[in-house]
Amino acid sequence: MNELLNKKLLKIHIGSLIKTELERQERTVSWFARKLSCDRSNIYKLFKRSTIDTGLLLKVSAVLHYNFFDLYKAEASGIIGDKSVDTLASGKSCKSDE
Repeated sequence: MNELLNKKLLKIHIGSLIKTELERQERTVSWFARKLSCDRSNIYKLFKRSTIDTGLLLKVSAVLHYNFFDLYKAEASGIIGDKSVDTLASGKSCKSDE
């Protein structure tokens, strides 16, 4: 059971999803870096990462007003399935209340 769950969660490439949401909001990397108090180069590195620390994900979620944790919850429940990136890009799922 845990092995199956881990394989499902590996479908989520959180860096790509963060980049997609940032672009959807028409925000710049410079703006995002300022909000997270880091260099732009670190943001580009973040986009390439398939996993990130939960504390950082919490900050990213707060800055973008988007609950990225819901993606993992949905993936674990089988709600999103193989279309994680497409679902996020459409803006139809896991949107937090603003």
